[in-house]
Amino acid sequence: MRPSESPNARPWLPRTGQVLTAPTANYRAGDDGYFQAGRPGAVRFVDNGNGTIFDRHTGLTWVKQPELIIPGAVGVHPTNQVQRVGPNYGAGVGVWVTASAYLAADLVTTGGLFYVCAEAHTSGVFATDLAAGKWRQTVWTASAADLLTPATMVWNAAIDNSLGTRWGGAFSYAGFTDWRLPNISEMAHLVDHSLSVAPCLNTTFFPNAQANIYSTGTTRKGFDTAILVIDGSVAYLSVASRLKTNAYYVRPVRGGRTILG
Repeated sequence: MRPSESPNARPWLPRTGQVLTAPTANYRAGDDGYFQAGRPGAVRFVDNGNGTIFDRHTGLTWVKQPELIIPGAVGVHPTNQVQRVGPNYGAGVGVWVTASAYLAADLVTTGGLFYVCAEAHTSGVFATDLAAGKWRQTVWTASAADLLTPATMVWNAAIDNSLGTRWGGAFSYAGFTDWRLPNISEMAHLVDHSLSVAPCLNTTFFPNAQANIYSTGTTRKGFDTAILVIDGSVAYLSVASRLKTNAYYVRPVRGGRTILG
């Protein structure tokens, strides 16, 4: 007989998704699928509709699609972001997308950098419009072609770009200012162990999750030039150690107790 869950139990960790009636004899009574400890995954995530995902298990809020981040643009968010298709679009990196007018959330590229229109305006002198706040550079996308490719960053850049204005950084998103780079425990708890293919993240709530390495704010003890990372390049996510000078994917988080309050 399977053990019953106490009605007063309030586990915070998510269930792994394993079940007792597994297809092979390598599963048995007394293992993970027998107890199924933790909260059920079916009601775990909530899409807030503003580019963020709330995790009921941990109380943390995550950026849904980092590649769609538009820092500090009022009223501009992933649900209305589009790319500007103009006569010269797609002709190569550094080619300016020509248009007579730009709408909020239009994405353009010039000089190998990406800029998002934060305020609707007619085409003018780019440097002037940039200084006036009509364009905002974004470091979060690695592709001006489809907005589906997130950028990678070295560790210091990952912290700088994830650090909310509440903590003295420059990052604000979806109306929140307390963003930060997640620690290894927080990132590891996004893993869905019921999946058998990379990246083992719930892609319904985290579209374009990469089957690759995600950075964290946790330095490896005894080897402070390296960090602990989540490696999703295989059919399961695992904790690994990588150098801080290498560039990895980033998913900012907010919430949870910190010593800064």
